[in-house]
Amino acid sequence: EYLAWTVLQWYDILTSHSSYAASSASLQFSAEQFLRAWLLVTTRAFDVDGTRTTLVPGLDSFNHDPSRASARAAADGRGGLYIVATRDIEAAEEVFLLYQQFSNSELYRKYGFTLPMEAMKHQSFTVLPSRVRFLLLKYLPVSHAGLLIEFHSAMLHPTLVAAIKACAANGKNYINF
Repeated sequence: EYLAWTVLQWYDILTSHSSYAASSASLQFSAEQFLRAWLLVTTRAFDVDGTRTTLVPGLDSFNHDPSRASARAAADGRGGLYIVATRDIEAAEEVFLLYQQFSNSELYRKYGFTLPMEAMKHQSFTVLPSRVRFLLLKYLPVSHAGLLIEFHSAMLHPTLVAAIKACAANGKNYINF
């Protein structure tokens, strides 16, 4: 549901943008085609320093297994990525990357797979604004009431931090929120 909500938000923004609509009358695509393209990119993309999503040919061929990870992707400081071994690797051993410490819902949403529950150290869930809009409007400014909020068992997710700050800035008690 979160993925569909996100993709449809981007599809609506893209197709309703006035300069897009005016300049690309011949470029028509359906929401389903947009979803397929979105999934193709999203499930193969990596974050570079948390600032942008990047396709890196070949990098999506590495498997993810937190218990057997032997390498990680690292930014080179010039906008590129390279692979760094995190332990000694035997000849002919499969190299596993540690994508990040994602929960199963995040792994599924970002990469299209999940791990066995016993391998999971973290859990998360996403609050969809449409489900709790009445509550969000009670505590948050209108500008923040439509944003997603994610909860993660290992950290304060940036979306939750932003909501708490907006609540406090709106003169509301963030503890009650």
